Amino acid sequence: MKRILFFLVIFLLISLLVFETIFIFQNQSESIIEIPTNHTNIEPEKYYNIEEFTILNPNIYLAINDTERVRYILKVDSNYDEKLTFHSTNPSVASVDNYGNITSNSSGTTNIEVKIKDETKIVQVTVTDLIIKKPSTPNASKTILTCGLYTEEENNLLDEILKSRVNDAGESTRAGVVAAARFITLEFPYRLSYFSENGRVTTYGNTTYVDGEGRYYHKGLYLHKSRTSNITKSMYGPNPWGCYIYSVPSEGKRKNGFDCSGFVAWILLNGGFNPGDIGAGISVVPDMTDLGSKKRLKTSLENSELKAGDLLSGIGSNGGHIAMIIGIKDGKYFVAESLWGNYAYGVIARTYSLESLQNNFYWHIDMDEYYKNDGNYTEYWL
Repeated sequence: MKRILFFLVIFLLISLLVFETIFIFQNQSESIIEIPTNHTNIEPEKYYNIEEFTILNPNIYLAINDTERVRYILKVDSNYDEKLTFHSTNPSVASVDNYGNITSNSSGTTNIEVKIKDETKIVQVTVTDLIIKKPSTPNASKTILTCGLYTEEENNLLDEILKSRVNDAGESTRAGVVAAARFITLEFPYRLSYFSENGRVTTYGNTTYVDGEGRYYHKGLYLHKSRTSNITKSMYGPNPWGCYIYSVPSEGKRKNGFDCSGFVAWILLNGGFNPGDIGAGISVVPDMTDLGSKKRLKTSLENSELKAGDLLSGIGSNGGHIAMIIGIKDGKYFVAESLWGNYAYGVIARTYSLESLQNNFYWHIDMDEYYKNDGNYTEYWL
């Protein structure tokens, strides 16, 4: 009888051990989390491992009354059963909802605390009136920039915002270039003047070596006199955008800004590429139309081949003007360009119908091979 009882006890102990092992492995998907052997009142779904928790936009810059969403990567094991929480340390500047959607309310800075379990990440939000909310349709009639409107600190902040826009889209990608173009035409509150250049920092043919007069082949914005230290050689400058300089082609003083190819060169440089301070083309020397594959615009429209970031060349088959597509929506084409004329003047984003696009441009420069990578590409900005 004692022997029977002994074997019965052994059998029960072995059964309990088997049951314990099955319970543990059923409640940990990767055998990483140690669940206590005494599992009275245990909630197994609360035991999980955070494999990755990364904020993709740790620095956010917003205009007043604008919105942005906290973007993140969160990878956990299969027992995940807990939500992220979001909290603004200064909701009067920017508030945040339960889904990470931020709304800007007034100028200033705040931190958005993003928390899960016992881990917290910080998103720094800067709200400023130095930029405006992107409109659904570009405003080609913004006020022309005048001289001396910005301090050095404000110029620095605008440079940071531009860099952030490019980085978020993907520097050295199609999207990064488009982000630079959208920033200066949609978010910057003023319109830069058209300025017939006095020369370039890329020399060929009869081009005079001049820096920063109708062109600005440097990263960032040229708004404060501190930026004149970037200028390598002047003819009648240096003087920032909006300030008067004598223009040799115009035979008079004009507010410094961009000609058409100087503007596109600046966009490409700030988007992460280095095309050189080259002209609009079409010419016997390297120019903008040589950067990509040159196609008849009419054919590209018929084949729906246009993308934001592609270049457009006109007037007529011989070129002479260069511009960049920055958006396509509902049959409308939004084009960033620097224009001289009574109907449109300066650096603007202009809206074209299909018909008006064909009437104003002859060549489509397909930039796929130049960019190689689309980055975080969007066909339209909203």
